[in-house]
Amino acid sequence: MGSSLKSVFYVGSFGLSTLTVLWIITAGRSRVLIPINIGLILMYILLVCACIAVVFMGIRELKHKPKMAKLLGFGFLTLLFLVLIGYAIDDAEIFDSYTKYGVSTPFKSKIIGGSLIATWVILIGTVILAVAVSILDFFKRQ
Repeated sequence: MGSSLKSVFYVGSFGLSTLTVLWIITAGRSRVLIPINIGLILMYILLVCACIAVVFMGIRELKHKPKMAKLLGFGFLTLLFLVLIGYAIDDAEIFDSYTKYGVSTPFKSKIIGGSLIATWVILIGTVILAVAVSILDFFKRQ
């Protein structure tokens, strides 16, 4: 893929993601569920496209650097471990507000809760890592 095509892809993906988030926020304020559902479906489609792109880009890189397969496997197992820990921690409560979104069983509730817990752990870890790297980089330059 050429650099100009990559730029168009990145800008288009970012623009579509931004429009989707704005769509959901605007629809949420108007209290109409149909636009929210369409926006969520669009976000899921974008998420699946991103996952497919990551897998294919990873496979392409593995052809050039076969030793990176261990690192890829480690990352996948770490993510799976975080989701399983989140699944185990979640209490599987189902509130009345959940049922209108199709969450009607404890299993679905635990899957969503586990994914959210894993997302928060990754987000907090990323922020801590970014701050730590910035601080270490600052002291290296001194």
